[in-house]
Amino acid sequence: MPNPWYDSQKYGVCGRPSSPRNGPYDWNPFIAEVTTTCTDIQKGMTAVEKDIQDHPERRQQHLEQVDQMIDRIIEIQDMIDYEHQYIDQLTDDQRKTLESYKNLSLRLHQELSELRKKI
Repeated sequence: MPNPWYDSQKYGVCGRPSSPRNGPYDWNPFIAEVTTTCTDIQKGMTAVEKDIQDHPERRQQHLEQVDQMIDRIIEIQDMIDYEHQYIDQLTDDQRKTLESYKNLSLRLHQELSELRKKI
């Protein structure tokens, strides 16, 4: 099955149009999506944790919310892992950023798993 993030016939790395400066790919949309998603998940975790304390009777809803966040962080981890195979095409700053988000996504996944166990 072809990776949905990459079509070598039409796109550069990450399935996005190649950069006009003939770089490996357009970094900004990719990293913006990762940043936004990680931030949204962190906010969502905080909201769910508070709601668990305030409304423990909403257990099923909390489980569904956490499962949705887990699914989304897995998507982000897949994107990051896919990008990682092109690490030799990245600048040093981009490599550091990619590694930072890889570590953050792993941490968020672990925290979400722990939160799910508490519900």
